[in-house]
Amino acid sequence: MEQQLKELATKLAASPIMAARQTAAPATQKAAEEQKQEAAKPKRKGLAERIADLEAREEKLKQQKRKLLTEQNKKERSARTHRFCEIGGMIEKLAGSSMDSDAKKDAFIDWLVKHYGK
Repeated sequence: MEQQLKELATKLAASPIMAARQTAAPATQKAAEEQKQEAAKPKRKGLAERIADLEAREEKLKQQKRKLLTEQNKKERSARTHRFCEIGGMIEKLAGSSMDSDAKKDAFIDWLVKHYGK
């Protein structure tokens, strides 16, 4: 039975119909490949579309710039706050105690004005 199937397959492969199909297949594949290449090519946009694309890109860049500036300002504020805390800590250390009452704060400000004149 297997032998008969093999013989039938070889006869079928040698038939003129199969030969025509095999030669047509590459042409069909070639046409399909060309269609894929055409579809992959970028289509030329009109002026209005190109202008709209540029405006969208410009808006996106503005948003990125705003985000970066916000981040930069946040870092600067954080550094400034850190400096103020360090200076306050040094002043408390030099004053000898924490300035938890208004009287102590007023006395310290008077001392600063007396010695540094502001």
